[in-house]
Amino acid sequence: MSKLNCIIITPSKKIRNVECDYVGATGVEGDFGILPQHAPFITELAPDVLFLRNLGRADDPIGITSGFLHVFEDKVTVVADNAYEMADLKKTRDEYKKLYEEKKLNIDKIDKSDPKYKDAKMEVDKLSVLFKLTSYK
Repeated sequence: MSKLNCIIITPSKKIRNVECDYVGATGVEGDFGILPQHAPFITELAPDVLFLRNLGRADDPIGITSGFLHVFEDKVTVVADNAYEMADLKKTRDEYKKLYEEKKLNIDKIDKSDPKYKDAKMEVDKLSVLFKLTSYK
């Protein structure tokens, strides 16, 4: 059975370059999965947990705040603005949840045309991803 070659990179480092059986992700239009021999595909990623699955082994979750995913000839390339691994988790699930909820309330008070909105949105997305990533711990 063929495998996927999955490469995940950010501007600062290469996160993964591995073979896997399945990649699951969330695009801006919804969740999707990729198996070997998938048709060529490109999509913008939404803030969520991307996971790599190898049959018989645990999933390898990676938090992605934004980026793009490209599939071509059993090669999956993810170019992410930021990516977080399990080793990046420094707080408990409840601590991330509380921080996320506090920041979410604050961002709802900021007008989208305010220059501070973009930074606040990036922080909310990061905390959301870190909170979701704790589910895999």
